[in-house]
Amino acid sequence: MSVSPRRAREIARTRQDILEAAARAFVRSGFRAATMQDIAREAGYTAASLYGYFPSKEEILRELQQLVLDELTATYSTPFPAGLSLRQKLEILMRRHLEVAERRFDLFALFHAGMSEMSCPMQGPGDSPFGRRVDLFTRFIEEHRGDDDLGGRTPREAALAITGISYAFFVELMHSTEWTLAGQRLPVVMDLIFHGLSRPAEG
Repeated sequence: MSVSPRRAREIARTRQDILEAAARAFVRSGFRAATMQDIAREAGYTAASLYGYFPSKEEILRELQQLVLDELTATYSTPFPAGLSLRQKLEILMRRHLEVAERRFDLFALFHAGMSEMSCPMQGPGDSPFGRRVDLFTRFIEEHRGDDDLGGRTPREAALAITGISYAFFVELMHSTEWTLAGQRLPVVMDLIFHGLSRPAEG
């Protein structure tokens, strides 16, 4: 049976409400401790009705990860002003990431503060959020690098370094009270990344 456009929009809104309620429940109680009943209560639905939209909390978690990944991925495809260096473009990209993180703070808190707890039920080898970030940064560097930007390293090696440093930066912010200062700290992160990348690899 086909679904009318109006009904499809209602379903999409309900699923979105459930996802955001689940993020709050997971952050508050932890992924393993939170139940479908907890999520339903947070969303204002019955547990039985919740199963009509999501079969399990693992599926909800997958959808939450995909939601964040989609929003972050969109920041890479937004055009950059012409004539900027790789460093300038990367700083703009990081600021876009901060905007997503601020808008989706509960979800970032969920994934950054509780990643070790939640990784087992849903991730296979090579299919982690970290690995996908490395892939996105690799493509970004391949598209925007100049001849002397990487100091002889490959785009993937540079992407691993950028992902690791930026990941640590974001995790530290999630655990601190300095979120409002995040944008001011970006130049320090850029200096750290490009000071290392500007030196030729040894050996």
